[in-house]
Amino acid sequence: MADVIHYDYRLIPIIGRFGVEYGFGNKTVETVCEENNINKWFFLEIINSFRNHQYFPQKQLQNFTAKVIIQYLSNTHSYYLEVKVPEIQSYIDEMEKKVSPENSKNVKLLNNFFKEYKEELITHLANEDNRVYPYIISLEEAFSQKNIAQTLVDKIKTDPIEKYERNHDDLEIKLSDLKINH
Repeated sequence: MADVIHYDYRLIPIIGRFGVEYGFGNKTVETVCEENNINKWFFLEIINSFRNHQYFPQKQLQNFTAKVIIQYLSNTHSYYLEVKVPEIQSYIDEMEKKVSPENSKNVKLLNNFFKEYKEELITHLANEDNRVYPYIISLEEAFSQKNIAQTLVDKIKTDPIEKYERNHDDLEIKLSDLKINH
């Protein structure tokens, strides 16, 4: 495992999203995954996709349960909310302190846009954690047990999963606006 980090230290936060504590010494990836109850193959697919941005294991990801993927995504949500969002806010706050008067409007605009985006992000992630992910897990469980309750059938009809995908796309567009326009 140490070799993975020595090869690319930027993988440290990715490994942390699996709940792996640092200080694993000379343990192998397999040992660390076993000790932390992590699917080794899923771990390797995620690590490889971060190592090589051209690599997206779409077919391989279909081999993992929704529960495995959702656990990782929920941990990623926590990482963004607890680490990355405050980090970005602190950079913007620092820019506000150091900006020249002629650029203060631009930084203020950036700060306002980021605050709006942050609120949308918080709402979006909470919705995924509290509604979307439990819905997906209930679908997976129902199909694996070949027993779909009528309430779930009704939910599928009135609240299709595609609706959540559209909401996700809207948030990505807003983030793209932040990157392009500011």
